[in-house]
Amino acid sequence: IGGVFLQNNNTQILMFLCCASVAILTDLCAYFALLNFMPYSIAKGISYILAAQVAYFTNKHFTFKRNTPNTGTFRRFLMLYTATFFINVLTLLWRCLKV
Repeated sequence: IGGVFLQNNNTQILMFLCCASVAILTDLCAYFALLNFMPYSIAKGISYILAAQVAYFTNKHFTFKRNTPNTGTFRRFLMLYTATFFINVLTLLWRCLKV
C-alpha cells in the first residue's frame, strides 16, 4: 500500500508542477501581450486572472481528476488566489516604485 501511495503522490506532484508551469506561462505571455495595449497594473490583473483560471481547471482535471462541480473547493481556491493576487500586485508596485 505504501508504494502505491508514494507512486500516486509522486504523479500528483509532477502533474501539479506541470499545471503550475502552464499557469505561469499563461500569466507571463498574457501580461507581456497586454502591456502593448494598457497600463501595467491592468495588464497584470487580467493576466493573473487568466492564469488563475488555467491553474484551477488544469489542476482540477489533470492533477486531482475531479470532474464534478464543487463550490467549496472553488471558493477556497478563489480566496487563496485573491490573497496571492494582492501580494503579486503589491510586489509589482513596490518593484516599479523602487526602480
